[in-house]
Amino acid sequence: MPKTQSFLLQILVGVNPPNNILSYLDSSVRPDPLSVNVGDEVGFLVQVVLPNGRQTPPYTLTFSDPSFFGVSSLNVPAGGTSPFLRVLSLLGKVKYSLDVTGLGAVLDPEIQSGGEGFPFGTARTPNHFVFTWDVGGQTATYTENGAPVPYSTPVSRPDTVEFTVINAGGAVQNFAVTFQPNLNQPTHWASPFDPNQSTFAAPQASPTDIGPLEVIDQVDTGKAFPFTASVTVNNQAINLPAAINPYIQM
Repeated sequence: MPKTQSFLLQILVGVNPPNNILSYLDSSVRPDPLSVNVGDEVGFLVQVVLPNGRQTPPYTLTFSDPSFFGVSSLNVPAGGTSPFLRVLSLLGKVKYSLDVTGLGAVLDPEIQSGGEGFPFGTARTPNHFVFTWDVGGQTATYTENGAPVPYSTPVSRPDTVEFTVINAGGAVQNFAVTFQPNLNQPTHWASPFDPNQSTFAAPQASPTDIGPLEVIDQVDTGKAFPFTASVTVNNQAINLPAAINPYIQM
């Protein structure tokens, strides 16, 4: 009998359909229907993708077969991640509809019990990328395993990316990197490292260095994550020049 699993499905509701159903379990796009087994648990996270970020509005899921999870609907009034539902049906299929407050019904995919589960990928040697911002010179470099590369060089799981800042004109504080929405090709995740987190800050113990951060996203292959950076020097906020236009290519 297959080992029970827990699935957290991310449903991204874009301004323009179609919408995608994603799983945080292994960061890969799930098929329709999603195959599960009796005893597995399924949770949901609904996000509305807007040009200025993401929102987690209230939503309701309605299931076509109440015996599949033991409930006919699931209301999440506070938004965010829903309670997990245990699969009770040994062999069956349930269709569910999603109603998002302010948007109405947005999709109706399926979950099917009696599947074979999903294979895990094989490990590979990760590459290490470093983005370095010279504040004084207002320039930046990008390297892969120590060698200069263009931003178009793709990264993938489990590569790591490190962000550093140097400045000859004074101590650096409040170093932060923020990933901005890709308006041309919207990404499912907020950054290559976290489905929801788009801003990463240097710790006080290492104010000029962020990371290394491990690339986890596997659903945005072929898309780019543009980002900007900011620091404080001598109590003055300084932003990365827009002309540098850095991004991480998946």
